[in-house]
Amino acid sequence: MKVLYASGYTDSALTHRGALEDGVELIQKPFAPNDLLDRIHQLFKKK
Repeated sequence: MKVLYASGYTDSALTHRGALEDGVELIQKPFAPNDLLDRIHQLFKKK
């Protein structure tokens, strides 16, 4: 299952705490609707 997490924390802060594993996708808040759509499209293009 493909999952895109959204968080107000930086990816480095989440990685440091062990909250993100390799290959987990994250979009940082705040984000524009178009940025969210772009990330979703990218996520579905990955194998």
